[in-house]
Amino acid sequence: MSAEKIIKLQAKTALKNNYTSALIAFFCSITAFVSAVFLASASYTTAEILFDEVFANIGALAFLKDYAEIFENAAYYITLAILLPLTLPLHLGVLRYFYTLVKYGESSLREVFYYIGKRFFKALGFCFSFFFRCLFRVILPLLPGIVLFTINDITTAETELALLDHLWYFISYTLLITGTVPALRLCSNYFLAPFVFFENPDAESKELWREAKLSVKPLRTSVNKLITSVSPLFLLCVFIIPIIYVVPYILTCFSISAKWILELKNASKEE
Repeated sequence: MSAEKIIKLQAKTALKNNYTSALIAFFCSITAFVSAVFLASASYTTAEILFDEVFANIGALAFLKDYAEIFENAAYYITLAILLPLTLPLHLGVLRYFYTLVKYGESSLREVFYYIGKRFFKALGFCFSFFFRCLFRVILPLLPGIVLFTINDITTAETELALLDHLWYFISYTLLITGTVPALRLCSNYFLAPFVFFENPDAESKELWREAKLSVKPLRTSVNKLITSVSPLFLLCVFIIPIIYVVPYILTCFSISAKWILELKNASKEE
């Protein structure tokens, strides 16, 4: 049996008796993301009311109504740009939950909120470092989907969506989701970074990234095989409901792989 099949089997076993708590942990991540989008939408609505109902009735400020759309969109994206990064430590905590689950055979939901508190800024710093190291590797395979989505969004901004428009949206979403597979493969050098961070939270940033790259280097092919083997599951995320089954399973698979690699590295150090 291949390593990928063993990892998948162990992931199913790990989730079998812990699926309820795993689902709650995942929903914490989803809730944080949805809340950020909701608040950004609220800022857009607030700006819309200000320009359409308040400024429009004030003679000296009436001219601002001509720029309402610019300010409304700015309010939305600025709010989103501020709030989304603040949710990153929570998402990191969700991954930590799955890692402790496979490492110890059980995990507490407190792990989800492990970085909410005095560890928040350290976790946020790690997340930013991880993001910028992977950014250009991720953008390239996702670029076709991003470009197609943007073009379609602009051309249909003020028109009713036709059947062809829905088709182009579906294609752009599919390109974005399928693009995550090569994106993850390109980022496999940093696959272990979050797990090394869990094990050595006080390590210097330079040492942490060095250890993550050196640890995964001998087994990078295996990591890429695992990413490729679970890639068909990413397509299921095109549909809303299967995401609650797909993401916890994939995070568990990645956590088991990381656990194996780190255990092999520690064993080789002891020899």
